[in-house]
Amino acid sequence: MTVKELAQHIRRIDCCMMTTLDADGNFRSRPMLTILKEDDLNNLHFFCMKDSQKIRDLMANAAISLTYQEPGSGLYIQVYGKAELTGEPAQMRPYWDKKLNVWWPREADTEGISMISVKTQWVRYWFEGKNEVIRFA
Repeated sequence: MTVKELAQHIRRIDCCMMTTLDADGNFRSRPMLTILKEDDLNNLHFFCMKDSQKIRDLMANAAISLTYQEPGSGLYIQVYGKAELTGEPAQMRPYWDKKLNVWWPREADTEGISMISVKTQWVRYWFEGKNEVIRFA
């Protein structure tokens, strides 16, 4: 499966389990809506409040794991990378998706909102008996 095909699957799946490490080295996972504007696995974005536990975790350790499962197909995808954080509305607006308006009707102008961008280091997927890793530069 190509990187572009994996990105297309992730766009359809829409939601992942995001795992971070807290300051004590404990794993923390939570469901997160994925914003993927292009078929590029270095273009994964997530929105949350800057006072959230996940932001505190990522400030202590930028390592991040995203796990996707496509219902009915048997496809599982894990994305591993480093998180970059921004709270600048001008940087967040291009990635805003109307699905997020349920939580933040003021969109990227919501006071205290942050965006997590993932710089992908590798992707592993399991599908139809295959278990492959794709490494990024």
